[in-house]
Amino acid sequence: MGTKKTKVLVASTDPAFLNGSLSELKADFDVQVATSIDVAQFLIKEWEPEIGLVDGDCPSSSALAGIRSLRPLDSFGLVVLSSSPNSFKEERAFREGADYFLPSGGPYRSLHLRIASLSRRLSQSTSKGGKQASADQVVAAMSVAQEAISFLDIRIFPQDYLVKRHQDLVNTTPTQFRLLLAFVSHPEQLLSREWLREHVWENAKISHRSIDAQISKLKKQIPELDRHLVNVYGKGYILTQPQQDAA
Repeated sequence: MGTKKTKVLVASTDPAFLNGSLSELKADFDVQVATSIDVAQFLIKEWEPEIGLVDGDCPSSSALAGIRSLRPLDSFGLVVLSSSPNSFKEERAFREGADYFLPSGGPYRSLHLRIASLSRRLSQSTSKGGKQASADQVVAAMSVAQEAISFLDIRIFPQDYLVKRHQDLVNTTPTQFRLLLAFVSHPEQLLSREWLREHVWENAKISHRSIDAQISKLKKQIPELDRHLVNVYGKGYILTQPQQDAA
């Protein structure tokens, strides 16, 4: 029996989207193409893809990017591509929950590597009875050995790829989890955007504005961070430790 291929949904209202790479995608992955929002939503619910490749240029890109809401955040990777990338499109893509933003006319190998990277992280979910397992490279890079890391009402479980508020699970995307883990693993330390790009985005090409957009989205997802995650202008970010109330 052959190795099960990663399910990849290609979503765009433009029939020519990724035409240059579609044959290679279909050779390497299990691919379905949706040329309308209704078809994309149907495939998300019934076919349950693991990765979505979304056209960042089509007029309905926001609605297409919203397909992430139809799948658990920690079991679906999202890549947004644009034939005319700019900082506005890149920032919007990350605000909508993208894990990667790429030029659609770029080399196929670059796209393949991103899909494979997301697939490796997501495929580990079966190793803990359906829970997302550890992201080994990120955990090793950050030297995290604790079973759980606490921050106010939040507990982060690096080995299970889980975030909990009290006993409730907090949904995070793979990128949001790595970003959160980076900050809670290095409290009171200035983390530059270059450091974050290297350790969270694995040296992917990503602008500082897009990193800021992802951090802003993380704060909305986990409000406990808002008061303590400080932007040091021109330098980076520091997660300050909560002060104990005076006796």
